[in-house]
Amino acid sequence: MTKDDQDILELLKDELAFIQKGGYGRSVRTPWLPKSSFQDSSR
Repeated sequence: MTKDDQDILELLKDELAFIQKGGYGRSVRTPWLPKSSFQDSSR
């Protein structure tokens, strides 16, 4: 492998580890639901 290929591979490994630890917030697999601006008064 060339130096550039090794650098890209390391970058992708770091990115995968970051995403597996929680990454950028919510998962793309979960549907997005907006927060209601009203509180539920039954609680």
